[in-house]
Amino acid sequence: MEFRLEGNPAETIRQQAGPKLDAARADLVREAMIQALQRVIERNPVDTARSRAAWVNALEELGGIAPAGWEGPHPTAVEQGRSLSELNWNEETSRSRISVTNGVDYVSDLEYGTSRKSPFAMVRTALIQVARQTVDFFHW
Repeated sequence: MEFRLEGNPAETIRQQAGPKLDAARADLVREAMIQALQRVIERNPVDTARSRAAWVNALEELGGIAPAGWEGPHPTAVEQGRSLSELNWNEETSRSRISVTNGVDYVSDLEYGTSRKSPFAMVRTALIQVARQTVDFFHW
């Protein structure tokens, strides 16, 4: 997800708001990612919970709380999933960027489906839902 202010209005706002705007933007991006991850986790099917664990690991690193009952019946799979999560969080003067990578080998099959299974579209659906709510996350 990326939010960017461009053109003269953005520069005027930046000059007037300074660090407060940067902090508000960072909070917005963090909250949007937390909400997106929570929704991805809820839509992610559970067999071993390996894939869910990767999403949960990133969510917890951002300070979010995983939905109740996300764990699967295989603690070893959960541990493996957590180790396959990567969170990158970069703050610059005019940009906040958070990216999450789920390195579980079958996560793309869950998202996009296969010739034998329908897609869960958990990430795409969550991002669409959160994008519609973004204005609710912005506090200044």
